[in-house]
Amino acid sequence: MSVSKADPCVQPAYTDSILESYKRSGYKQYEFMATLDDKCCPVCRKLDGRHFRINKAVPGKNYPPLHDGCRCTTVYYDPEE
Repeated sequence: MSVSKADPCVQPAYTDSILESYKRSGYKQYEFMATLDDKCCPVCRKLDGRHFRINKAVPGKNYPPLHDGCRCTTVYYDPEE
């Protein structure tokens, strides 16, 4: 089962744990990664590859999931790497 298909009660805890792991590792930013295929919505497609500050992450706006069935994810981003 993919995380995007998980029980809606589980998704916020998963999202919070990922953001916390980025913070604990010392990262300040993340990169939004959409699944770019024919099922990808225009909103997710537009955010793909963009970088956001971790302390400004807002699930549903600039952090997945953006909507029911959202398949997007994030990775940490370090501009110096």
